[in-house]
Amino acid sequence: MSHSAPTRLVAWCIRPDTQLASACHFRAPRVSLIPASGVMSKEVALATLVLTALAAVGSVSAAEQVEFTPADGFAGESEGIGTLKMFAGKARDFHVQSRGSKQRDGTFHLEQRVTFEGKPCHERVWIMTPVSSNRYSATLSDAAGAVTGTTSGPRLSLHYRVKGPLFMRQELELMPDGKTINNVGKITLVGIPVGHLHETITRNGPGTTSTSSTPSGCLASPLR
Repeated sequence: MSHSAPTRLVAWCIRPDTQLASACHFRAPRVSLIPASGVMSKEVALATLVLTALAAVGSVSAAEQVEFTPADGFAGESEGIGTLKMFAGKARDFHVQSRGSKQRDGTFHLEQRVTFEGKPCHERVWIMTPVSSNRYSATLSDAAGAVTGTTSGPRLSLHYRVKGPLFMRQELELMPDGKTINNVGKITLVGIPVGHLHETITRNGPGTTSTSSTPSGCLASPLR
């Protein structure tokens, strides 16, 4: 192994003849990882190769990250289970059955059957239109105005007016399994939070249908 200039180390020594302390000086060589021949050892070469591979894997993972599109999250059949809690009110459980499909004109249609505990179900329809690579405009049949949507990585953000001065902002995150969505919503009145919801959405695999029973108050007929 090649050696660079030695490093001077200083310590305190006790002289046995006088029992007095004095500074002791030692010289220790600096060891280089590269031998004098200029050829790396097998261990160093292997470590360098591993670090390079890890860096490459990280770059590929970042490059392969897919934006959350409506088709990624809702194509086919899915179902959601969640709760809605309004200010000073009781939390209400709800169940959602969904069927989504991309249309020839590029829009995405999502039909939903929503049932709150103890209430008849109602159906609603989302129609989402891409505006740019990560922006969407949409309509929701039971919303009081237009819906705006943006995506960032595995997240989809939705904002719309629910009724009167009440607004909803939803943050949906597609989980790594590619079929589970975590949906968190906040309802505001003139900017003040007055309600929130949390829902777990699970997309069924190709060729499968919901295994849960039809919610009370809903017709047994499938979604159109």
